[in-house]
Amino acid sequence: MSIDFKDGVLMIPQLAIAEMNEPLFRNLIAFEQCYNGRGHKVTSYALLMDNLIASSKDVVFLCDKEIIHNWLSAEEASQLFSKLYSDTLIDDFCYGGLCATVNKYYKDGKSG
Repeated sequence: MSIDFKDGVLMIPQLAIAEMNEPLFRNLIAFEQCYNGRGHKVTSYALLMDNLIASSKDVVFLCDKEIIHNWLSAEEASQLFSKLYSDTLIDDFCYGGLCATVNKYYKDGKSG
């Protein structure tokens, strides 16, 4: 879950997506939600990945870059993260600073 952005490159650890990912992530998110004082790292990760993966084309792209190893259809994988965090609260989005940095880099590149 250590994701970094440096010199225009987003560095994401590899993730294998298979049938067992959804129940595993759901249970981890439920654990975070049920125990007050726990961070929301897994929920934040699911939200970030959902924002990165908008369609099956994004899954194919991430597979080509060897960020994702997918054993589902590209469409199923693209929908996985959007289903995970519905009806949850995120008190502290762990990747807020990262997203701000990426957005600033993108805006500065578009205007410059």
